Amino acid sequence: MTSLFQNGEAIIGVWGNGRVETLRSTGFPVKFVYPKEGAMALLTAACPVVKSNVPELAQKLVQYLASPEIQMVFARTQSWGPVNKTVKLPAEDAQRVVYGEAVDKLEKTDWDTVNAVRTQWNDRWNRTVER
Repeated sequence: MTSLFQNGEAIIGVWGNGRVETLRSTGFPVKFVYPKEGAMALLTAACPVVKSNVPELAQKLVQYLASPEIQMVFARTQSWGPVNKTVKLPAEDAQRVVYGEAVDKLEKTDWDTVNAVRTQWNDRWNRTVER
């Protein structure tokens, strides 16, 4: 998407706010806009490996990543909204991420429905858009 916007091949698109903020931080004139119908929730996840030989350390890493301090770093550097509800972002960071009341307006993906028709959707996309 970055190159499409920069080359003038796209002027509007579906993209996550974190990626938009990354491009905007370069000085490129772009803005993330929430659709009135709601924006889809996009998540980054961290999960311990099943049957790890260091399960305690894996849990400590996940807890560390979810800590208020690290969630603030992610908000500031990646434009990721915090997953820890106790995080209080400074106004400068809060305006660039999904935070506060905006979280309640996010649409959740029904992955059972999506996965049941994903192959057909991919085929249709390839025939219609990528031709």
